[in-house]
Amino acid sequence: DCGPVVPKFRSRSWRNRVLAAMIGLRDPAGSPRLHRRQTVGYINALGYLGVRGNSLTDWRDYASGFLGMATAGGDASHLAMRMDERAQRLTVLAGDAPAQRGKAPDRRFERSDAPGGIAYFGWEVADAAALAALAGHLEQQRVPVFAASRDLADERGVADLIVFADPQGNRLEAFHGAALAATPFVPGRNVSGFRCGALGMGHAVLTVTDIDAV
Repeated sequence: DCGPVVPKFRSRSWRNRVLAAMIGLRDPAGSPRLHRRQTVGYINALGYLGVRGNSLTDWRDYASGFLGMATAGGDASHLAMRMDERAQRLTVLAGDAPAQRGKAPDRRFERSDAPGGIAYFGWEVADAAALAALAGHLEQQRVPVFAASRDLADERGVADLIVFADPQGNRLEAFHGAALAATPFVPGRNVSGFRCGALGMGHAVLTVTDIDAV
């Protein structure tokens, strides 16, 4: 099942800075107080997800045969899966493959202490203006932000995106303009489908090494 998401962060100060910027708070100091009348929502949904796995074959069997996703493509380094009319929702990277493939791999914000598991989270915003506004707010909160290359945007199947990280170093990407597939979605097994669309992939839990610090 799919629906709106609320990210979880690892330390109060960084959590307040990143979360405040993501939801549009105007407080550059990262105050934990949330003034709702001053907010402008930027993040609409969890649009895509990248994970790492040792066996792309096992992941294909699991995602398609058990979960009911549809294979969207891939090669020896990655596997792309569909859940709805979008060109891709889930990407599985083989082993320690970089978050960005191609001639100039992008390893910014890749956690060296977490070779497996989540590679990146893709947060969807409404349009180019919302993406620029989010980038501006993150920079105001002193969170480093990088504009992604055209190659990376093409890999993700989006019009444009930015890259940053949470306090624990998890790679976060915000994007707009997700591409649609050329063919209708056909589940990998006999299920009715997934309720995604504008709701996104659902919720996400970002793991922590020190939960007491949160």
